Amino acid sequence: MSFIQQTERYYTNKKDQQADFKRSKTVQDHDFLFDADDLSYLMGQFQEEPNAISVLAQMGGVEGISYALRTDMSSGLGEDEVGDADATAHRQTLYGKNSLTEKPPVPFWRLCLDELEDPMLKVLIVAGVVSIVTGAIQHGTEGAVDGIAILVAVVIVVMVGGFNNYQKEKQFKKQEAESKKKDCIVIRAGKEKKIPFGEVVVGDLVVLRDGFTIPADGIFVFGTENLKASEAGLTGESKELPKNRFHPLLMKGTNIVSGEGLMICVAVGDKTEYGGLMAKLKDDRDATPLQEKLEVLGAQIGWGGMAVAILLFLILIIYWAIDDPVDPGTNVVNFFIIAVTIVVVAVPEGLPLAVTISLAYSMKKMLVDNNFVRHLAACETMGNATTICSDKTGTLTTNKMSVAKCHLYGTTSYFDKLPGKMDMSQSAYNRINVAVCTNTKSFQRDEKLWKPDEKKAIGAGKMKVPLDGGNQTDCAMLQWVIDLGAGNFKEIREQNPLTKFFPFDSKVKRSSVLVRDTLEDTTKFVMYVKGAAEQILSLCNYRMNKEGDIEELSEDDKQSVLTAMDNMTCTGLRCLGVGYRIYNQDEIPFKSTVSYKLEDQDAEILFEDMVWIGCVGIKDPVRKEVPDAVATCQRAGIVVRMVTGDHLETAKHIAKECGILTCSDHVCMTGGEFRELSDEDKKKVLPRLRVLARSKPADKEELVIWYKTCNEPKDIVAVTGDGANDALALKNADVGLSMGIQGTDVAKEASDVIIMDDNFASIEKTVMW
Repeated sequence: MSFIQQTERYYTNKKDQQADFKRSKTVQDHDFLFDADDLSYLMGQFQEEPNAISVLAQMGGVEGISYALRTDMSSGLGEDEVGDADATAHRQTLYGKNSLTEKPPVPFWRLCLDELEDPMLKVLIVAGVVSIVTGAIQHGTEGAVDGIAILVAVVIVVMVGGFNNYQKEKQFKKQEAESKKKDCIVIRAGKEKKIPFGEVVVGDLVVLRDGFTIPADGIFVFGTENLKASEAGLTGESKELPKNRFHPLLMKGTNIVSGEGLMICVAVGDKTEYGGLMAKLKDDRDATPLQEKLEVLGAQIGWGGMAVAILLFLILIIYWAIDDPVDPGTNVVNFFIIAVTIVVVAVPEGLPLAVTISLAYSMKKMLVDNNFVRHLAACETMGNATTICSDKTGTLTTNKMSVAKCHLYGTTSYFDKLPGKMDMSQSAYNRINVAVCTNTKSFQRDEKLWKPDEKKAIGAGKMKVPLDGGNQTDCAMLQWVIDLGAGNFKEIREQNPLTKFFPFDSKVKRSSVLVRDTLEDTTKFVMYVKGAAEQILSLCNYRMNKEGDIEELSEDDKQSVLTAMDNMTCTGLRCLGVGYRIYNQDEIPFKSTVSYKLEDQDAEILFEDMVWIGCVGIKDPVRKEVPDAVATCQRAGIVVRMVTGDHLETAKHIAKECGILTCSDHVCMTGGEFRELSDEDKKKVLPRLRVLARSKPADKEELVIWYKTCNEPKDIVAVTGDGANDALALKNADVGLSMGIQGTDVAKEASDVIIMDDNFASIEKTVMW
């Protein structure tokens, strides 16, 4: 049926049924207007966007797609489908499962046959056959023993080689299967749910966030202004492409590099463009550099052996012809056997095999040590590393954060003990609660998901309810206000719905939310910001006092804040600032006062003359095993350097605890200072660099390239990364090390080794193996 006819049916049903997305009682009764081929055809136009938009319009737009697929653009699949295996199976029957058809494994006999393609083995087979024939002629059955021994040796080499390749293939398949066990977030019945990629079905409403890999082909529903995706994995184009209603197609296997949004899944598994591409690809893997060198060496030795054998054969023939040319049959055959023996001895057919076995063994052992090797060459390269550029948070530290100190109102320090609700006025207390609750994403773990030991500890009051969602900084901030008394943080968020969300941007080191001001005047709006304390302070000209009123932020107040920040950072605390500003509606450059649409570029003027609330010092302890691991690397001749976005003093304190910063000659600097260095200054300073703080992803990438290409002698560089914006640094390094827990899908795809436990001690093990 044509798209036009389908669309006519859609609008007819929409009119008759009043556009209720559940116009059928059950999903089995639903008349899905578009089949898998229709939707695949739509997504197949992704490189011809005008065509795609035209086809999408014929299908009724995203509204028509959602209506046809029995889903809702805000709450996703209906509650009647949640947890219903039959409903899921019905959708999978119609549109397929979200998994790619696996190619059948190469049979063992085929691998053995491939081994026989080795020219040296062909020489050995010929030599064995000749030896059997000549030996049998000369000495009967006993004379064939040598030839049989040669053929038995060939069989052993072929069997061992085939078995090794079979085992390696199984190992790769297993590892690839593990690497495909990715999760995504979907909205079903209005609730976010984390599920494996394989459980995504056509009609699912998929959440898109910075660093996420898109699990299936889909259509844009809603997103922030800065929602962008990289389609390099599909098209080879590294440009970051905006995703909105004018560019609505989102493709499986591509990566979200900034912003947040929602999409409706319209194609899964083999029906996606990625699935079609993968079906056409050959599963060939390149040999590692060491394997290639050894194969060349083996060929050189083999050909050299043949040359020597031929030369010896000619010499023996000449000597026999001159000395005593009798019994030519027997003597010539003997000379040939001697020459063949030299070839047999000279050909090192087992050397490349032995290297492959040792590398495969190393990969297996590294997996036990929480290192998932994605590229075999990384096993070799990591053993030669001379520089490791490591993140701080989660790699050198535990990434279990909590607020340890705070400084509020620009005047008051709480270093020995955090304030309680009774220490604040009601107005200040309310403002702090709303500022933190609206600008964090964390939430308390559902009681059903508590582990038995957690349930017991929480019941006994020995443990707080664990927080999930967001990052560890969000968790620490939310726990702080919960401890203050904001146990109703869900209600606070519901009472203050977001008008505009500005996700964390590493360039400005802050995240922000724009909401209605429910505390004073609901006709006004308020922007809450949190981020690097010195960055937030630079935006502020006013402060909130103890009574919750706004006063001018004097120079003395600023100095008090800076002194408090120094106190926190010098003791290794991560300093986070919080501020806000209230606006009249006409002060905000909304595109529309009906939808309150605000473009990112228009919002920059709002981030000035803000009100300082305070700053908190967040504690993130160093992992106990890290100092020993760093010392082991240093004894092996590897320089460990910390590259972090944190404050310089915080980074220096942690670097000293880890044993990275050990003498006065070592250099510590900020990303801004690094960018100001000339080429000559870099040659003088960077060999002694140990800490780069307040750095941007581009700084890490440039640092990696400099150590690889400009340092004398040139370094073999390993670098850690966890964010989507670390991908280029991971790619440019000799070995890219991504984090298995905190790492985004983009970082993992760009890396050579995945550190499963995010622990620097595991990185040390990669060097050992």
